[in-house]
Amino acid sequence: MIKAKAILVVTVLAAAAVGSVCVPALAQSASDGSSGQAAGSGRRHRGAQNGAPGKGAALIPMVPQPDPRQRLDVGALVCPTEADLQQHEAALEARLDGHDAPEPADCRLVQATTPVTVVDRHGQAATEVRLPGQPEQLAWTDAVVRDAVAPGK
Repeated sequence: MIKAKAILVVTVLAAAAVGSVCVPALAQSASDGSSGQAAGSGRRHRGAQNGAPGKGAALIPMVPQPDPRQRLDVGALVCPTEADLQQHEAALEARLDGHDAPEPADCRLVQATTPVTVVDRHGQAATEVRLPGQPEQLAWTDAVVRDAVAPGK
């Protein structure tokens, strides 16, 4: 019986490494202590009793669904006006060139994932968004905000 369990362990490990499935007759014979029952001996595999899919059943592949919300992730920059966003970009370029440049006072980093609605886009680096809470609360960001996914697509 110990030899049968050792064979089962080796078979399961080999099957896992190859990505195949263990032979049900071998698993059944090792688990009930018998040492050579044939697969057609009248005993059913335990997986079939537990509602496991039969040979003809195909697995349906899982397809990741896109997140339908438009959002700003943690660390995205939000400025109250487009001019403030442009000032931030100019300050960033100046610092990259080795100069000191002040940041706009009203720009802030998003602290938590925030759902938004895109109001307008000016090129790739400036998007006007409506923040949650108040309908008039608009802001500008340079973060990439995906287009909304229509329901049912």
